[in-house]
Amino acid sequence: MGDSFSLTAVLRLREAEEEEAELRLQHAARQLHEVREALAKAKADRTLQSQSLNAAAQNGITGGELSWLQACLAAADRNIDQLQRTQQRAEAFFLQQQRAYQQAHQRREILSTLQEHHRDAKLLDDNRRDQQRADELYVLRKRVNGD
Repeated sequence: MGDSFSLTAVLRLREAEEEEAELRLQHAARQLHEVREALAKAKADRTLQSQSLNAAAQNGITGGELSWLQACLAAADRNIDQLQRTQQRAEAFFLQQQRAYQQAHQRREILSTLQEHHRDAKLLDDNRRDQQRADELYVLRKRVNGD
């Protein structure tokens, strides 16, 4: 019984660790999704700004306006570069959390299987003892009845 209790306690700990790892993985997935969305939006905005610059250049703009639009494009490029670096970090963090979750799941699964085997072995042992008692009782009755 002592082994069963300690195994149950360790299994609960492993389950809690797996749940925490799963929550961290979900958080990392949300972060990665948000960064990907922000990057896609920044790229779309950059494309629109570039199209605006081309249209304005064809319609004739002043040097000051051209400089301002080019500065906007440069800022958009810097933002995209920063978001790409952030995406790389988010992807690495996601992969790290994914591995941590897989390890936690595997540790919990091993203990769960071990507990199941322990329970099956105990049940088999109990059944053997019951059968042995029944056999002994049968033999005892045969002797008492003189068969």
